Amino acid sequence: MRLLNEPLLTTELAPEDLICPPDSLYLHSHGPEERSLLQDSWVALQIDTHFVQIFEAGEEAIELAGISISLRDRGGLKSALDGRPVVYIDITGMTYSTWAPLLQASLELGGVTRVIYREPLDYRRSANPTRGMIYDLSESIAGIAPLPGLANLRLRAPADSVFVPLLGFEGARLAHVLESAEPASERVVPVVGAPGFRPEYTTQALLSGRLTLEQDGHYSRIQFAKANCPFDLFHELVKIQMHFDNAFLRVAPVGTKPHGLGAVLYAIARPGRAEIVYDHPIRKSRRTSGQSRVCLYEVSQFAESDLFRGVGDYA
Repeated sequence: MRLLNEPLLTTELAPEDLICPPDSLYLHSHGPEERSLLQDSWVALQIDTHFVQIFEAGEEAIELAGISISLRDRGGLKSALDGRPVVYIDITGMTYSTWAPLLQASLELGGVTRVIYREPLDYRRSANPTRGMIYDLSESIAGIAPLPGLANLRLRAPADSVFVPLLGFEGARLAHVLESAEPASERVVPVVGAPGFRPEYTTQALLSGRLTLEQDGHYSRIQFAKANCPFDLFHELVKIQMHFDNAFLRVAPVGTKPHGLGAVLYAIARPGRAEIVYDHPIRKSRRTSGQSRVCLYEVSQFAESDLFRGVGDYA
């Protein structure tokens, strides 16, 4: 199969239209936003679905069904997930450090893995908006550090690596990852979500990062991928890597969480050829309001594709 024809396995649903098959495992976490809370009326619609809330226990451990598990313990995570025909991972309220290793463990089990993301109705605007900060989303940045289970063993990235920041509404985070990574300016390829969750969001993301994007002509290399589709982002990363003769990719997910999911999938699929550069932001409470669409991602089905496995012709 020509890789360009691989399906983009994203389904957009009204919240009440998401129905899990019986005996599914549904993992979720209550983050600082109301959209991460599961509605009782929706839970009541699910038949024999096993809901498990994930609690963070320190920086690199979680509590799952009353059991504390290190996020670096792949075997322990797989044991906790095994035995259910379908695993749903609702990443809406989870931090990257929690959902990325859960996703990797679930994919390695070989069953059906689906990821859920609940889009916000709106984002919290800054009371004193400035260039680079239209929205008020993070308290601070903890700093660049690997995600559990996705650490690259290289001491440093190759000099000819390509840096791919995934743009969102936080221009300060974009500036921070670029300053920390110190990439060659001509090998920076920003990716913007387009179309965005709403029509105006693409423009607002560009405005938020304007000061940084104007440096060294980063604007001229901007690429686009649908903001709520990890698979569209995956396609774009393949094209970027091919354009630079299969150079090592360093991907910084400072934009939408669906793009972050696509970046993590790419790092899983291309070990030794890509890494995640993540700044671990401390999220503000009530950073968003309301809940819009639910996005359902058929992740395990995508993981079986030629595109994910890196075989076939991409043209």
